[in-house]
Amino acid sequence: MKKKIFAIIMLCVMVVSCFTGCGSKSGNETPTNASGKKVLRVGMECAYAPFNWTQESATMSDGSQAVPIYGTNYYAYGYDVMVARMLADKLDMDLEIHKVEWNSIGLSMDAGDYDCIIMSHSQFEKIPMSVERQQAILERQIEEILEGIEQAKAQKAERYTVKQMERTRKSLETRLAKLNDQSRKDDVVTFEQLGIDRLFIDESHYFKNLFLATKMRNVGGIAQTEAQKSSDLFMKTQYLDELTGGRVAVGPGTLYNLLEQFLAAGYIVETRAEGRRRSYQLTAEGETLLQNEVERLQAQVRDYEKLFER
Repeated sequence: MKKKIFAIIMLCVMVVSCFTGCGSKSGNETPTNASGKKVLRVGMECAYAPFNWTQESATMSDGSQAVPIYGTNYYAYGYDVMVARMLADKLDMDLEIHKVEWNSIGLSMDAGDYDCIIMSHSQFEKIPMSVERQQAILERQIEEILEGIEQAKAQKAERYTVKQMERTRKSLETRLAKLNDQSRKDDVVTFEQLGIDRLFIDESHYFKNLFLATKMRNVGGIAQTEAQKSSDLFMKTQYLDELTGGRVAVGPGTLYNLLEQFLAAGYIVETRAEGRRRSYQLTAEGETLLQNEVERLQAQVRDYEKLFER
């Protein structure tokens, strides 16, 4: 498959697993087994219990079946293996587990050695964006801060507000200076070079601490600082938005958070409340949004169908 698909599925609280589908650069098609069924090749560490591990037995104590590790006499099992099996079943493909060494995961993805790779949160963060893209984003943030400072001064905002924004500007400029230091650059495979064009995230509230240029302070939900993992994910999702024309989006979090946001946006209205049970109905605007989402998902299905036909 010449085209690559990379989808990240945030699966749990402490560890976030990534599902990355890759096509081979060499143009090799997805392999098939003796029955003619296509094979889903999934790479994972097979040494990260309870998410994935290696064992000698093919059967678990509860009767569950482990999956053979390709090219070995061992078997893999764990949460990630179960997810991979469900994905293979949904795609009507047979599952093939490959053991991945994390120090070569970028090269393996770039070469298209696997159709999918399941990785942890921290490992995904180690796949860097290109220095040029990081510089562009930091420069844009600095410009936003400078505009905010000028507006705050013009509106005679509190001195504390201006000083706080100045500190943010200096912090961003320090990060930009480090990026511009050519002696610190490493020759590594970047996120953009991997051909990634899909990103699905569960438990996305773990990435909520993100930079926001604003004159407001002491307001719940508006962070004055940011976590590195949040800015890293933001840069990658911005890149995917550019790549796919905004068709791929990151989910905002849990069902309850969604309902609150939909209510605030006017997409739904509450029609009945019985104790803790609530009933909702789509508004006209919500129906339009739903139809747009259906069309977006149908476009993604067509993309996947083209992928597996190659």
